[in-house]
Amino acid sequence: MRRTTLRRTTAVRRAILHRTALRRAAALGGVATLLLTAAPAAAARRGPTVTVSGHIWLDRDRDGHRDAREPGVAGIPVGVVSFADVSAGGLVDLPQRAASTFVMRQYAAMDPGEAELRVYLTRTDATGAYQFDGVAAGPLFVEVFTGQPADGHFAPKWRLTRPDRGGEDGDSDFVRYGQDGLVGQVYHDAADGAVIRADGGFLPSPLPATGSLPVTGASLGAVLAAGTGAVLAGLAVLLVGRRRRA
Repeated sequence: MRRTTLRRTTAVRRAILHRTALRRAAALGGVATLLLTAAPAAAARRGPTVTVSGHIWLDRDRDGHRDAREPGVAGIPVGVVSFADVSAGGLVDLPQRAASTFVMRQYAAMDPGEAELRVYLTRTDATGAYQFDGVAAGPLFVEVFTGQPADGHFAPKWRLTRPDRGGEDGDSDFVRYGQDGLVGQVYHDAADGAVIRADGGFLPSPLPATGSLPVTGASLGAVLAAGTGAVLAGLAVLLVGRRRRA
């Protein structure tokens, strides 16, 4: 029981550190310095390595699957956080630690407590593609950032589409992490020589008032109109029934 309580306390502390890290990164030097630069990837590791690549694309029809006419999205921050150098006893709270470390390293606010993590950073090219070579094999998270600087903090710019909606060559793999929704993640325990592919479908955020619903793709205005019509029809039936009783 004591161990369980300790783990929960640790998780809460890490969550607080994660939120603090986001605020601290957003405050570094003002909004002008928040614009992402193409950070160099970590030095290639000697020993077992893997390759990580993929595409970030705009899911215009919101179906979770990339169609031929859906373009890539350029300039999206992507990273890999490797836990290969962490001892087995330290492999706890991995999603939280990976997300926090990824965001802090992107904005030059490194957490000394996570110095043992190997972090590889880049941004998608003009076609939405990215690739990392020489990534340390072992437990790792592929991360994508969906936010943007806004008045000294981070605000959502994109939303992730639904994951795993089709074949491996055309679906979206990233799952949204955290309440703020600014990071998408894919986890792998990668063996030496593995070739990992992680693709992500993006939706514009926030959803416009007259736009399409994120899951069904139906027009939001049409849905509201249909709902209003159904309510009015129900009221009419009630009034007719009351008049007949009178």
